[in-house]
Amino acid sequence: MLFSLRAWAPCLLLFTALATSLGACSKKEDDPAAVVTTGTVEGTISPSGSVLNVTATTPGGLTFLAAPNATTGAFSIPNLAPGAYTLSFGPATGYLPPSSRSITVVAGQTAAAGTVVVPSDGSVKSGTMSWTTDGVAYSTTVLTGQVDAAQNTLYIVGEATTNGVRDQLSLSLYQSFRGPETYYLGGLYESGTLQRATGGIPTATYRTGGSATGTLKITSYSAATGTMSGTFGFSGVDYNGTATRTAAITNGTFTLRF
Repeated sequence: MLFSLRAWAPCLLLFTALATSLGACSKKEDDPAAVVTTGTVEGTISPSGSVLNVTATTPGGLTFLAAPNATTGAFSIPNLAPGAYTLSFGPATGYLPPSSRSITVVAGQTAAAGTVVVPSDGSVKSGTMSWTTDGVAYSTTVLTGQVDAAQNTLYIVGEATTNGVRDQLSLSLYQSFRGPETYYLGGLYESGTLQRATGGIPTATYRTGGSATGTLKITSYSAATGTMSGTFGFSGVDYNGTATRTAAITNGTFTLRF
């Protein structure tokens, strides 16, 4: 009997090893690699900061939101089930909603939405302006106004306050704005104005007259990027009060984003 067990021992060891090996193979077959079942949508908003949220909507009405990076404009909507989606965009103040676009998501892939260019509503959003009035220099980052290329209209206002005295300088081109060009200020439709107020009460308003007494030169303009820069200068007359007063506005420059 002892001889019989010793004879079978190698066979038993071999059988045990084979059984263990087959068991391991069976376990691997039962645990395949995880299957990716969702995809991602990526894109870029231009200019950055012009869209607050991007929404992906299914034909059934399910929505998935993402906020673009405020600095780069990049956005990503992950974990989307395969299928068709409509992308829509919620614009920030000062911008118009861009057209929605259709996109298809494939499992395990990234669908590129490309660059979404967001149109401006034309309002001046930021910028700088500087000028000299009768030899005294002024500068400001407080700018407002409107750029309306469709209506050929440009209106820019810069406001500087020094020691309680507010100087508000405005440049206006009504139905004559055509982009980079030199415009003459004076008359009804192209004008320059400087209003001065103390304690909120206007003390003088200097305007260009009926003839050309100044110029506004648009040195750069891009509707695509919403940027503009230029130079200006004019002589203004204040007809209020008992005596006519004048002011010379020189060395005017501005850059703005609209």
